[in-house]
Amino acid sequence: MKLILLFSITLLLFFSCKTQLNCPPDKKVGTLPFTATAKKYIPPYQSNQVLVFKNQEGASLELTIQKTEQGMNNRLCTKKICSTLDVKSRTTCEYLGGEVTRFFLSGQLNGKDISADLLFTHVQQMAYVRAFITAMRFSMDHQGTSMSGFLIEKDFSQPINEVQLKNELGGIMVKKEKVKLNDQEFTEVYTSEKKYPHFYFTTKQGLVGFKTTGHTWSLVN
Repeated sequence: MKLILLFSITLLLFFSCKTQLNCPPDKKVGTLPFTATAKKYIPPYQSNQVLVFKNQEGASLELTIQKTEQGMNNRLCTKKICSTLDVKSRTTCEYLGGEVTRFFLSGQLNGKDISADLLFTHVQQMAYVRAFITAMRFSMDHQGTSMSGFLIEKDFSQPINEVQLKNELGGIMVKKEKVKLNDQEFTEVYTSEKKYPHFYFTTKQGLVGFKTTGHTWSLVN
């Protein structure tokens, strides 16, 4: 009986430490910058820079870098502080501020607005675990249809769970030594060709092309 009582008290104390009506706020305990290797994948785009693409018929498409976001604002939880007992069940944690670089692009295609988003960030494989990967995601929105890209690279330093990663990010881009888009050839190209739109990216030039069901667009500047 005493053993059961002792166990119950211990369990209650443990639960009360982790689950409360009011939790203290998140606590930032450090930062996680990109590695030198990861930074090589981030193109040196500038605000108002224009990327010009052409398709196989010679039509041009201009995408303008409208805005660039940089900072340490990716909340990467490393240790749970507690969870609230309310309906929303908010969890607070000790966290690292992960580095983020993001480019927003816009233009017009066939008289319709087109926008794109190029994001570099850290991804956690499991909650509250200090194991991160560095990822790139490219997505495009045209005529209300969102088209997401794929992870450009596995973590440059950490082993990863590829099954989980594919569920979260769609997959991993494949590196090819040479890719020909229209009449132009690009080298050391990361490709995403599992579903449309296909995307093509290099560490030297950034986005070098993409394909829809009817057109292939390649960078000309």
